[in-house]
Amino acid sequence: MKKLRSFGLILFIAFIVGLAIYNIITNQKSFFTFPIKDLITVLMAIIVSYYLSHKKNDKRKLKEEADDVVEKIQKITIILRDCDIMDAEMQPKILVLIKNIKSKFMILDAVADKVGIAEEIAYCLDKLEKYEKLLASEPTNRQGLLALQAKAYDYLSDIDNHLDEVQIKLYQ
Repeated sequence: MKKLRSFGLILFIAFIVGLAIYNIITNQKSFFTFPIKDLITVLMAIIVSYYLSHKKNDKRKLKEEADDVVEKIQKITIILRDCDIMDAEMQPKILVLIKNIKSKFMILDAVADKVGIAEEIAYCLDKLEKYEKLLASEPTNRQGLLALQAKAYDYLSDIDNHLDEVQIKLYQ
């Protein structure tokens, strides 16, 4: 795709240069007479259009990067949901995954105001904190363990669902 775009740009520039050379050869006197006010108008139009297109392009790029981070968080939450929180050997892995999610949320939090997702990120961070506190509590009976696992799954599902909303909100 980039090769096709580059080829099109080169072809366009070659056409303009060829047209300019043809115009110089056939109409030498009037080609170089260009009023300064027309030159200023053309330059201002080019500068303004360049600025506006790059401004929108920068915001679009920022939203795409935020979307990539959201997708990474969602992948990690899927891994966390598959982890057995009752297995003592899984605890270090779960803690590392939580730390990874937190650092990705901090990245999103840095750009949340610019892309309009601050409330959703705060909600997800709150659910992640509750999930982490839930892991710290250790019920002793089987009924408590089952409730703990169900609640942990709910927190992760809430985070995942809100991240879906974030992705939709990014492109509204």
